[in-house]
Amino acid sequence: MRAKAGEVKNIEAVVDVEEEDTPFRKTCRSRWAALIKKVYEVDPLKCPKCGGQMRIISFIEKKDQMDVIEKILKHCKLWVEPVERAPPKKTEKVPFESVHVPIDEFLANF
Repeated sequence: MRAKAGEVKNIEAVVDVEEEDTPFRKTCRSRWAALIKKVYEVDPLKCPKCGGQMRIISFIEKKDQMDVIEKILKHCKLWVEPVERAPPKKTEKVPFESVHVPIDEFLANF
């Protein structure tokens, strides 16, 4: 759930920042939001429920950061544990019979 305006929650334990947050990186993030807004005609930093301004708390740049994503979703109480499922049902094998057809005969049918 979103914090009220002016209320800051401690999220440092959730966000795993490897690099320093430089002015260049901040500029890139604002340009990213502007490009999304221009292309899709929707503001990615505007809350769809209340219309308030959202902020980026983490920028996932690597594909192998599933543990970071899980921490963020658990912190926001949005994590759903995966449900175990049964193995697929066995199906009857359909007999397959291969027949050799010479290439000339095959091409003649086209």
